[in-house]
Amino acid sequence: MNAKRVVYGICVVAVMIIIFLFSSQNYDETMKTSDLIVKPIENIIKNNTDKSFDTEKEEQSYFKKIESKLDVAVRKGAHMTLFAVLALFIYLWLKSFNFDNYNAANANTCYLRLVCRI
Repeated sequence: MNAKRVVYGICVVAVMIIIFLFSSQNYDETMKTSDLIVKPIENIIKNNTDKSFDTEKEEQSYFKKIESKLDVAVRKGAHMTLFAVLALFIYLWLKSFNFDNYNAANANTCYLRLVCRI
C-alpha cells in the first residue's frame, strides 16, 4: 500500500474530525476560540486609532462594531480555510491512486461528487 495514500487518508479523516469538533461547539465556546484571533487585532486597532470620540459610549459603540465585523471575518475565514484544507487533502488522497489519463476524468468526477456530499 502506498504510504502517501495512508497519510493523506489520515489527514482527510483528521480534518473532518476537526470540522466536526468545531461545529459541535456552543456559542460561548466558539466565541472564546475566535477571540484568540479577534482580541489581539482589536487591541492593535484601538492602539492605532486616531479617531476622536465625543463620549465614552460613542467610543464603545464604535469598537463594538469593529469587534463584531472582525468576529464575522475571522469565523468565515476559518470555515473557508478548513474546507480548503479538506479539499486539498481529498484531492491529494485521490491523486495518490495514480489513475491513468482515461481514469483521471473518472477520479475527478468521483472527487467532485465526494466534495459536494461533504
